[in-house]
Amino acid sequence: MVIEKGKREKIKIYSRWGDTFRSTNQRKAMQLIEIGLAEKYNHYSDGEFAIRLIKCTPEEAFRELKKQKKDITKIVCWECGKEPETNVYGRRNWCKKCHEKHTKTKQVNLDKYMLLRMKLMHDRALRIIENQRFPVDLLDYKEASKVVFDRAIKDLQVFDSAHEMVAVMELLRNKIMTKLKVRIGNHKPDILLPDEKIVLEIDGFLHKHRKKADKVRDVEMRKELGCEWEVVRIPTEYIEMNIKKLVDAIRGLKKEMQRVRKEYNGLLPENFSPRDQLVWDKLRRKLAK
Repeated sequence: MVIEKGKREKIKIYSRWGDTFRSTNQRKAMQLIEIGLAEKYNHYSDGEFAIRLIKCTPEEAFRELKKQKKDITKIVCWECGKEPETNVYGRRNWCKKCHEKHTKTKQVNLDKYMLLRMKLMHDRALRIIENQRFPVDLLDYKEASKVVFDRAIKDLQVFDSAHEMVAVMELLRNKIMTKLKVRIGNHKPDILLPDEKIVLEIDGFLHKHRKKADKVRDVEMRKELGCEWEVVRIPTEYIEMNIKKLVDAIRGLKKEMQRVRKEYNGLLPENFSPRDQLVWDKLRRKLAK
């Protein structure tokens, strides 16, 4: 059985004062750490490391290592204790039978988790509609809610948040064709509205800290779709506030973006949004160099 090695075959051994004594292999280095004679020292970017002796010289350390009666180098299957197929020190190792069992169990648990996640997400979406700042009748969304739930159960990764579910319910209620997680170049936007020629993104709190990346994503998607398309971003707080205004909002935003682009030769000026201002500032810095 062979121990897998990293990029560095030998690991350096340092004294307490930082002097280099000698080198050893990874297994012996880990053994010295386990019996308390050394500690990890000088971590490298590729995950390798050196060790530093705590109290003794290398000769004393290796002499003590030989005295250890317990075979700390023996690697067995994590589950049954038999000889494993792999032999990677410091990680879980499996025999063939246990590895297959572990893989199947993991997949079953993952499917159960994703199913439960979708059910809870759908329940939260209904609560978002119930708790609108401007009250709505939940019965208006019953049919759309069932369609969204069936789609979520059929594809457990189609929705990333309850707010996306709420947005799709409102679009379906208004009989607007929606496509979910359609690949556009290297991206998969939240919702695609082919008849409206709109890419709809529902932005949570974290998007406030990635405006530049979002703008680059928007530009790349418009390159793929064409200049008649627009990427409209709606923050989640507006979804929670008045969902019935969603359709008017995205149509109005698209109309305004197209009007402004005509005035500025296809571009959005820096005062159109904070996101556009960041992009223009970045462009100025590049031109100034």
